[in-house]
Amino acid sequence: MVVRAEGVTPDVASIMSETETDHMWIFGYGSLMDDKWEVKFGCIRRTLAVLQGYRRTFNKASTQNWEAKRLPARLSTWKR
Repeated sequence: MVVRAEGVTPDVASIMSETETDHMWIFGYGSLMDDKWEVKFGCIRRTLAVLQGYRRTFNKASTQNWEAKRLPARLSTWKR
C-alpha cells in the first residue's frame, strides 16, 4: 500500500520528511488486509506481494486485548 504524507500521523510524517519523500510503502498482512484501516491514511495504491523464502506460522501466544487470560490468542509471525 502507498500512502501520501498528508494523510499520516505526525511520527510517520517525521520519518517521511527525513527521507524527503511524499509517499511511503506499508506492508500489511492478515487482518490488516481487509479492515479498511488504510482509508484514514490516504491510501493511493494497493498491490499484492509475495515474501519469498518465508511462511506464516502461528507460534506466539498473546493475552493482550484478549479476555481469556488462561487461553492466549495465537499470533502469526513470519518464519524462514
